[in-house]
Amino acid sequence: MQDEEDFKGEPIKPELSSPQTLFTATPSRPFFPRGFFWDEGFHQLVIGEWDNDLSVDIVQSWVSLIDENGWIAREQILGEEARSKVPSEFQTQFAHYANPPTLYLAIRKFIDRLEDHQQQRALGDITGNPMRMGSLDDVEVLRNLHLDQPELADQWLKSVYPKLRQNWLWFRATQRGRGNEFGREAKNNEAYRWRGRTPDHTLTSGLDDYPRGEPSVGELHLDLHSWMVFGTTLLKDIAHKLGVEDDVREYDKVQEDLLINLDTLHWNEDQQMYCDQALEAEKFIHVCHKGYLSLFPMALGLLPPDSPKLGAILDMLENEKELWSPYGLRSLSASDPFFGQGENYWRGPIWLNINYLTLQSLYRNYMVPGPYQARAQTIYNQLRDNIIRNVYKDYQKTGYVWEQYSPETGEGMRSHPFTGWTSLVLLIMAEKY
Repeated sequence: MQDEEDFKGEPIKPELSSPQTLFTATPSRPFFPRGFFWDEGFHQLVIGEWDNDLSVDIVQSWVSLIDENGWIAREQILGEEARSKVPSEFQTQFAHYANPPTLYLAIRKFIDRLEDHQQQRALGDITGNPMRMGSLDDVEVLRNLHLDQPELADQWLKSVYPKLRQNWLWFRATQRGRGNEFGREAKNNEAYRWRGRTPDHTLTSGLDDYPRGEPSVGELHLDLHSWMVFGTTLLKDIAHKLGVEDDVREYDKVQEDLLINLDTLHWNEDQQMYCDQALEAEKFIHVCHKGYLSLFPMALGLLPPDSPKLGAILDMLENEKELWSPYGLRSLSASDPFFGQGENYWRGPIWLNINYLTLQSLYRNYMVPGPYQARAQTIYNQLRDNIIRNVYKDYQKTGYVWEQYSPETGEGMRSHPFTGWTSLVLLIMAEKY
């Protein structure tokens, strides 16, 4: 382990935590029989579409594990079955290591469903069409109690909000980057970097071996910055619903500062892309590797639909020498020197979670009137078709859905059956975003 400030080793003195319970999905029961913070938000997008109240119970179970400091372990290795699949040297969880807060995605979707349901209820009141009625023996009623009964939804948001805020504060305290040092001219101090780095891996980011700069205290990470914008926006919306106006004002200022620094710190005009930052001779440089990392500002819906930066990202998406393949978007550009190299986990293979994020953002945010509407529509239609055809073709051939897919042949690779975030193909097929 490294202390993340001067990168000198320090001794590991792990201790067993007290017994805990967790209600969770798993990515693949035979291979990954445990909860992953990075995966679970994606799982809940599928589960919540099928059974809203089952999903809010699972999300609440995860939120309950956020400790008094705001930290939650990125892997929940609970019980003998889970421990049997994790070598002992990888079981220790460090309280300054983060993971992408994908539960934000699931909570955002729950709020969207709630608002849609309330609009339908209001329309039903006007037209005289009654909303769902029935007994608690009715499965459809049980699946939608938090939608049908607004007071339950309000209670749920009140119950999870304090710990979500504590986790947000923990991110801001422990994952802070040095945005105003090393020759940078940031407009404010909103800058972030993942802890837990090695030269070849950033396991904490979820994009394990995706190429980054050399680890240092001067790094800044685009994906984490993007997650912070998304999370701050969500918490602002929740605080507004709950009437916590002091928090709303705080989130509003942080959101504004984050968006300013997204461009100030991470946009590279020469490369026409968003990039990480690293240090070279004590001065900052952009580290630019076209791939999933570059997509986060678009995939999380942070860019206005008329932004020229969106146009540059669309160029990258549809370029066959970069991310575009007949089977889905490659995780790393085919033109990148790291493509297919080393462990080759996030260096080219196609993953459904980021393809889904891209599709849902094109559908929800960018197929709207503006300079890029037609291109967004064309890319969306073709990418959706490519993904559905390939996953189905390989399922017919092998009987499985897979952890990832080959960027050269479209064949399923690594763990199977992998009905974790690969099941997002169902939402893509149904266009449930």
